[in-house]
Amino acid sequence: RLFVEERRVLHVGSFGNVQVDLDDATRLDLMVHGPRASLMVHVPDGPPTSLPLGAEGVDALYDALTGLPGMDTDALHARLARARKSGTGEMGAVWTRPLGKGRRIPR
Repeated sequence: RLFVEERRVLHVGSFGNVQVDLDDATRLDLMVHGPRASLMVHVPDGPPTSLPLGAEGVDALYDALTGLPGMDTDALHARLARARKSGTGEMGAVWTRPLGKGRRIPR
């Protein structure tokens, strides 16, 4: 289950709970393997967080994603639908944070 408050996302899963703040995200990757799909949220100071796109509460996640600068949720949904229809696995970036003035790309 996903719980979203503002742009903080809590994933309560069978292997434990994970929280990520979308305001800290630097990149989002879509991962599709058969019927399963996840959004990998990359942050500068930690490993990526996997958010399952089949979880209860995912609509609130999509709403929160619209607040990210330059995020195209229609393109995300279209890419997800194509990957599920083709039945092949897919992984790739669907959003990268634009660089602001004086901001560097994290290594």
